Amino acid sequence: MRCPGSPPSGHVGRALVAAPAYLERHGTPAQPDDLVAHPFIRVMGLFGDGVLRMLDAQQSPISARVTAAISVNHWRPVHELLVAGAGIGVLQEPVCANAIASGSLVRLLPDYTVPGFELNALCARPIPSRTRAIMALLEKELPGALRAAETTTQSEHCETPLERSLPAILLSSRKTACTSQCAPS
Repeated sequence: MRCPGSPPSGHVGRALVAAPAYLERHGTPAQPDDLVAHPFIRVMGLFGDGVLRMLDAQQSPISARVTAAISVNHWRPVHELLVAGAGIGVLQEPVCANAIASGSLVRLLPDYTVPGFELNALCARPIPSRTRAIMALLEKELPGALRAAETTTQSEHCETPLERSLPAILLSSRKTACTSQCAPS
Protein backbone atom coordinates (compact mmCIF):
# COMPACT_ATOMS: atom_id res chain seq x y z
CA MET A 1 0.00 0.00 0.00
CA ARG A 2 1.07 3.57 -0.50
CA CYS A 3 1.56 5.76 2.50
CA PRO A 4 -1.66 7.61 3.40
CA GLY A 5 -1.82 11.01 1.76
CA SER A 6 1.46 10.51 -0.07
CA PRO A 7 1.49 11.31 -3.80
CA PRO A 8 3.88 9.50 -6.14
CA SER A 9 7.43 10.69 -5.47
CA GLY A 10 8.25 11.12 -9.12
CA HIS A 11 8.41 9.57 -12.55
CA VAL A 12 11.49 7.51 -13.41
CA GLY A 13 12.21 7.49 -17.13
CA ARG A 14 13.96 4.65 -18.92
CA ALA A 15 16.39 4.66 -21.83
CA LEU A 16 17.30 1.98 -24.38
CA VAL A 17 21.08 2.28 -24.66
CA ALA A 18 24.31 0.74 -25.91
CA ALA A 19 27.99 1.66 -25.99
CA PRO A 20 29.34 3.32 -29.13
CA ALA A 21 32.00 0.58 -29.39
CA TYR A 22 29.31 -2.11 -29.41
CA LEU A 23 27.40 -0.27 -32.13
CA GLU A 24 30.56 0.12 -34.24
CA ARG A 25 31.11 -3.67 -34.12
CA HIS A 26 27.49 -4.83 -34.50
CA GLY A 27 25.60 -1.97 -36.12
CA THR A 28 22.94 0.36 -34.77
CA PRO A 29 19.35 -0.88 -34.71
CA ALA A 30 17.33 1.30 -37.08
CA GLN A 31 13.89 0.04 -36.07
CA PRO A 32 12.39 -1.98 -33.21
CA ASP A 33 12.40 -5.21 -35.23
CA ASP A 34 16.22 -4.99 -35.39
CA LEU A 35 16.55 -5.41 -31.60
CA VAL A 36 16.09 -9.19 -31.69
CA ALA A 37 19.43 -9.56 -33.49
CA HIS A 38 21.33 -7.96 -30.58
CA PRO A 39 22.17 -9.47 -27.18
CA PHE A 40 19.86 -7.88 -24.63
CA ILE A 41 21.16 -7.40 -21.08
CA ARG A 42 18.43 -7.16 -18.47
CA VAL A 43 17.59 -7.15 -14.77
CA MET A 44 15.82 -10.33 -13.71
CA GLY A 45 12.09 -9.77 -13.49
CA LEU A 46 12.08 -7.22 -16.32
CA PHE A 47 11.56 -8.06 -19.99
CA GLY A 48 11.62 -11.77 -19.13
CA ASP A 49 8.98 -12.52 -21.74
CA GLY A 50 11.39 -11.51 -24.52
CA VAL A 51 9.35 -8.44 -25.40
CA LEU A 52 10.35 -4.81 -25.02
CA ARG A 53 7.27 -2.60 -24.91
CA MET A 54 7.78 0.90 -26.25
CA LEU A 55 5.82 3.91 -27.45
CA ASP A 56 6.31 5.31 -30.93
CA ALA A 57 6.46 9.02 -31.78
CA GLN A 58 2.63 9.19 -31.74
CA GLN A 59 2.61 7.52 -28.29
CA SER A 60 1.12 4.32 -29.74
CA PRO A 61 2.30 1.14 -28.01
CA ILE A 62 4.51 -1.27 -29.92
CA SER A 63 6.24 -4.49 -28.93
CA ALA A 64 9.71 -5.50 -30.07
CA ARG A 65 11.26 -8.93 -29.59
CA VAL A 66 14.54 -9.03 -27.69
CA THR A 67 16.99 -11.86 -27.08
CA ALA A 68 18.01 -11.90 -23.42
CA ALA A 69 21.68 -12.85 -23.37
CA ILE A 70 22.51 -11.96 -19.77
CA SER A 71 20.20 -11.56 -16.76
CA VAL A 72 21.47 -9.94 -13.57
CA ASN A 73 19.94 -9.12 -10.21
CA HIS A 74 20.61 -5.35 -10.15
CA TRP A 75 20.94 -2.41 -12.52
CA ARG A 76 24.65 -1.79 -11.75
CA PRO A 77 25.97 -4.88 -13.58
CA VAL A 78 23.65 -4.07 -16.50
CA HIS A 79 25.17 -0.59 -16.60
CA GLU A 80 28.74 -1.94 -16.43
CA LEU A 81 28.12 -4.57 -19.11
CA LEU A 82 26.50 -2.03 -21.43
CA VAL A 83 29.36 0.46 -21.01
CA ALA A 84 31.81 -2.40 -21.69
CA GLY A 85 30.05 -3.07 -25.01
CA ALA A 86 28.45 -6.43 -24.20
CA GLY A 87 25.08 -5.65 -25.84
CA ILE A 88 22.02 -3.41 -25.61
CA GLY A 89 19.70 -2.83 -22.67
CA VAL A 90 17.32 -0.59 -20.79
CA LEU A 91 18.39 1.49 -17.79
CA GLN A 92 16.58 4.01 -15.65
CA GLU A 93 17.54 7.52 -16.68
CA PRO A 94 18.98 8.49 -13.27
CA VAL A 95 21.56 5.68 -13.45
CA CYS A 96 22.64 6.21 -17.07
CA ALA A 97 22.52 10.01 -17.23
CA ASN A 98 26.24 10.49 -16.66
CA ALA A 99 27.21 7.75 -19.13
CA ILE A 100 24.99 9.29 -21.83
CA ALA A 101 26.35 12.77 -21.10
CA SER A 102 29.95 11.51 -21.33
CA GLY A 103 29.32 9.50 -24.50
CA SER A 104 29.96 6.11 -22.84
CA LEU A 105 26.38 5.14 -23.74
CA VAL A 106 24.07 6.38 -26.47
CA ARG A 107 20.30 6.24 -26.75
CA LEU A 108 18.93 3.89 -29.36
CA LEU A 109 15.82 4.34 -31.49
CA PRO A 110 15.27 8.02 -30.62
CA ASP A 111 11.76 8.00 -32.13
CA TYR A 112 10.66 5.43 -29.52
CA THR A 113 10.33 5.62 -25.75
CA VAL A 114 10.55 2.83 -23.20
CA PRO A 115 7.83 3.72 -20.67
CA GLY A 116 9.07 4.62 -17.23
CA PHE A 117 7.33 4.12 -13.92
CA GLU A 118 6.02 6.13 -10.98
CA LEU A 119 8.12 5.96 -7.86
CA ASN A 120 6.05 5.42 -4.71
CA ALA A 121 6.95 5.00 -1.07
CA LEU A 122 5.46 1.88 0.49
CA CYS A 123 4.97 1.70 4.22
CA ALA A 124 2.91 0.17 6.98
CA ARG A 125 0.67 1.92 9.49
CA PRO A 126 1.31 3.62 11.79
CA ILE A 127 4.13 5.45 10.07
CA PRO A 128 7.11 5.87 12.43
CA SER A 129 8.46 9.41 12.78
CA ARG A 130 11.83 8.41 11.27
CA THR A 131 10.06 7.05 8.20
CA ARG A 132 7.98 10.25 7.90
CA ALA A 133 11.18 12.33 8.10
CA ILE A 134 12.90 10.32 5.34
CA MET A 135 9.76 10.46 3.19
CA ALA A 136 9.56 14.24 3.61
CA LEU A 137 13.19 14.55 2.49
CA LEU A 138 12.59 12.27 -0.50
CA GLU A 139 9.41 14.11 -1.50
CA LYS A 140 11.37 17.38 -1.41
CA GLU A 141 14.57 16.27 -3.19
CA LEU A 142 13.73 13.30 -5.41
CA PRO A 143 11.48 14.92 -8.06
CA GLY A 144 14.17 17.50 -8.88
CA ALA A 145 16.88 14.85 -9.04
CA LEU A 146 14.75 12.72 -11.37
CA ARG A 147 14.01 15.72 -13.62
CA ALA A 148 17.74 16.53 -13.72
CA ALA A 149 18.53 12.94 -14.71
CA GLU A 150 15.91 13.00 -17.46
CA THR A 151 17.31 16.29 -18.77
CA THR A 152 20.84 14.87 -18.66
CA THR A 153 19.92 11.85 -20.78
CA GLN A 154 18.40 14.15 -23.39
CA SER A 155 21.27 16.66 -23.48
CA GLU A 156 24.98 16.54 -22.86
CA HIS A 157 25.11 18.87 -19.88
CA CYS A 158 24.17 18.58 -16.19
CA GLU A 159 25.43 15.87 -13.88
CA THR A 160 23.47 14.00 -11.21
CA PRO A 161 24.83 12.40 -8.04
CA LEU A 162 22.30 9.57 -8.12
CA GLU A 163 24.45 7.22 -10.17
CA ARG A 164 27.25 7.37 -7.61
CA SER A 165 24.98 7.16 -4.55
CA LEU A 166 23.35 3.77 -5.19
CA PRO A 167 25.17 0.60 -4.06
CA ALA A 168 26.39 -2.11 -6.44
CA ILE A 169 25.19 -5.69 -6.04
CA LEU A 170 26.82 -8.93 -7.19
CA LEU A 171 26.50 -10.02 -10.81
CA SER A 172 24.41 -13.11 -11.52
CA SER A 173 24.55 -14.29 -15.14
CA ARG A 174 22.05 -17.10 -14.63
CA LYS A 175 18.81 -16.70 -16.56
CA THR A 176 16.32 -17.09 -13.74
CA ALA A 177 13.08 -15.39 -12.91
CA CYS A 178 12.38 -13.59 -9.69
CA THR A 179 10.73 -15.81 -7.13
CA SER A 180 9.18 -12.92 -5.27
CA GLN A 181 7.36 -9.78 -6.28
CA CYS A 182 9.84 -7.81 -8.42
CA ALA A 183 9.92 -4.05 -8.33
CA PRO A 184 11.64 -2.05 -11.07
CA SER A 185 15.33 -1.98 -10.26
